[in-house]
Amino acid sequence: MGQQQLLLIVLGALIVGLSVYGALGVLDSFNQDNDRDLLMNQMHSIVAEARKHAAKPTYLGGGDGTLTNFSAPQSMTTTDRFRIYTGVTAVSLTLTGFGTVVGQDGQNPVNVILTFTLDDNAMVSEAIN
Repeated sequence: MGQQQLLLIVLGALIVGLSVYGALGVLDSFNQDNDRDLLMNQMHSIVAEARKHAAKPTYLGGGDGTLTNFSAPQSMTTTDRFRIYTGVTAVSLTLTGFGTVVGQDGQNPVNVILTFTLDDNAMVSEAIN
């Protein structure tokens, strides 16, 4: 083989290697975004359950205008893809979710915090990692 052919082979291998490296970075970013979206979607479903609880009168097992005695169903907080922890007061619900994909820092899993306030019916979310 001539020098030109060897140079083309080495150059081709370098281009393929860089392409694979770039594709892995894009795949990691996609998986992180997907995990965050999954957590947010599930947290919004839990907030919908909390709103239903607050709207029900006490004699029907609701909170009668508060989140008192609300607990999210375990099937909504724990799966093989995420774990969501809840913190409940009479007027607010704080959800802290952890995914299974390693987040942007390269060490800890994807983490999202959502706070729902019953008084003004507002949700505030923050993606930590």
